[in-house]
Amino acid sequence: VAHVASAASDALDEGGRRVGALRLNDPESPVVPLVEEQLYSHQEGPGTRHWIVLSLAEAESLRGALHISQETGDGMLAAGYEGRDPPLVALHTHAEMLDSVNYSRQPTSDYERDVVHECLAFLSSQTEFDTRGQHLLLRCLQSNEPHERQAFFNEVRGCRRRRQTPWERTPAAAVLCEKDEFTLFEHRALLAAMSRRLSARGLSPLQAFHAFNVSRSGLMACSELYS
Repeated sequence: VAHVASAASDALDEGGRRVGALRLNDPESPVVPLVEEQLYSHQEGPGTRHWIVLSLAEAESLRGALHISQETGDGMLAAGYEGRDPPLVALHTHAEMLDSVNYSRQPTSDYERDVVHECLAFLSSQTEFDTRGQHLLLRCLQSNEPHERQAFFNEVRGCRRRRQTPWERTPAAAVLCEKDEFTLFEHRALLAAMSRRLSARGLSPLQAFHAFNVSRSGLMACSELYS
């Protein structure tokens, strides 16, 4: 991962945008922000904050403690803290902050909140993830082998009272089957390049399909797509 990120970083520094063997000259390409975000997150490294999922009763108790700390103005939640600066403690719900202490000194980035939101959605056995959500999750889960993710996901979901629909044809498949997000970059760069070329020729995806499908079978054969 470090080698790939370093090579991609060099390509960006030289004024170009390259994903695998594909060079992205269009700065409006939807793939470019994903690549650049990956590079920045790799350079910055993991964060130093810890996110904890609380029950409703625990959240109520924490919010009461936050209010007491705000009233006293000392920024402390417990006596005996010996650190140089009081720690940041914030209570969130659905990615929105409710209360906090010492937040102005150490604000939480949107990127960090989005990563936590996608991770919690994965732990909740959800299967619908957008493009950015897939990349954020793969960035977090790439240290685990795909078969380990699949086993974990299936075991957790099996404990829920939900319809056990196959995940293989859902957006979650990319998170559970791909080793890391770099595999998706080249695929999506290819799709972005194809979309730009169709637009340059004034063709819709349906018109392009009919142009390739010379057999008029309604199905695209490999030989038709290759030609």
